[in-house]
Amino acid sequence: MSKRAPWPMHVAAGTKTVGTATVHEERGITGYAQRKLAQIHGTQPNSEFDDIASCSEPVKSVAPSARKTATPRDAAKKAVQALGRLKAGAMNATERRYAAYLEQRKHAGDIVWFRFEGMKFRLADNTFYTPDFAVMLASGELECHEVKGYWQDDARVKVKVVADQYPLRFIAVTANTKKSGGGWAVEEF
Repeated sequence: MSKRAPWPMHVAAGTKTVGTATVHEERGITGYAQRKLAQIHGTQPNSEFDDIASCSEPVKSVAPSARKTATPRDAAKKAVQALGRLKAGAMNATERRYAAYLEQRKHAGDIVWFRFEGMKFRLADNTFYTPDFAVMLASGELECHEVKGYWQDDARVKVKVVADQYPLRFIAVTANTKKSGGGWAVEEF
């Protein structure tokens, strides 16, 4: 395999072939994107397009899909969803608040032990569920607590499936708004 020549390749005027390749005359700016770039940078067709292509400024997209604005529903959904997943073992703000709440319950004697992402359950081939908190009550019972700021349908389904497969109590905890008095809403599966 031969190395590719750097693009764009410049050849002497009048050259008809380079190796086995045929040299075509410069065709100028022919495509829509090339014309738009020429407009943006103030150059005319048949000017040096290489200078435009090698500019260091970012080029704004002119594609129709880039001009579309998100619907209010999509914008709201994106605002609710996390921008990226946290690394395993890292808590988000709601989970940190719930961990502080569990620590208070531990000092009060209601629970003996808890651990963040302390257990992992196999649901099917290559499908696992890791509850946010494994909690041992003072009575010795083991519970799994899933903390959510907002429930997506797929997360609720996963909790229901794991609750059917394993003989433990699975509890979903949702943070109440400060306006409604704060605290935690609890749902058992």
